[in-house]
This record gives sequence, C-alpha cells and structure tokens, in this order.
Amino acid sequence: MQLGEVYHISDDAFSVNGHYHFVISNEAEDGLYLVVNCTTFRPGCHVEDGNCILEPGDYIGIKSKSILAFHRTRLLNDAKLAKATTAGYTVFCQPTVASPDLIKKIQQAFEVSRDVPERFRTYGFYFR
Repeated sequence: MQLGEVYHISDDAFSVNGHYHFVISNEAEDGLYLVVNCTTFRPGCHVEDGNCILEPGDYIGIKSKSILAFHRTRLLNDAKLAKATTAGYTVFCQPTVASPDLIKKIQQAFEVSRDVPERFRTYGFYFR
C-alpha cells in the first residue's frame, strides 16, 4: 500500500458491490495506513460526513456526487487486505492513484471532521 492508492473493497464476502477506499496516510510505525471510505451522496446522509464531497471528475471512478464516510475510517495494510481476500471479500487496487490535490482535500476534511473515530486521530501525523 502507499499514499494515494485507491482500493475497491466489497461490502460483504462473496459480493462485488462495494466502495472506493482512499489511502490518505503514509505507513505508520505500526505498519498500518489510514484509509477512508467513499460512498454515494444521498439526501439525508450524515451531515458531518458531507464536509468532503467529491464530484464526478475528482477521481476517474467517481460517477456521481459522493462523500467521504469518515465514520467508516479503517487502518489497513497489505496483510489485512490479503486476509480480507482470503475471507471472500473482493479487494482490487485501482490502476489510477488519486491526485495529490484530492488526497490533500481528503486529509484536510479528515482533520476537521467530528465523525472521525478518536482512535484514528493520531494517524493524521502520517499525512506528512
């Protein structure tokens, strides 16, 4: 894994339906990366998560207005992705990385979002 990569990860085992996950940090001392979930914007979506809206064209795979669901932030690495694949989840690294400007936008929203689980806050240090 590396900063800027984008993964499509299925929502359930043995399913192809899923979401993009953006790697927004460098590797932390514990070998993990901060990864945030992107989902389609829907009326009534969690207001705070709406502080980082992506539009078609912000990333090649974004086809409709989307938001970063910071309450679904994860810590991942290659071993955890391999374990998910073994468990039946579809994990696919997208061929196009996110632009540095898009990653910066997501990082800035992460830093101010009240939806980020507290245990992930310290990983913001690895944005640099």
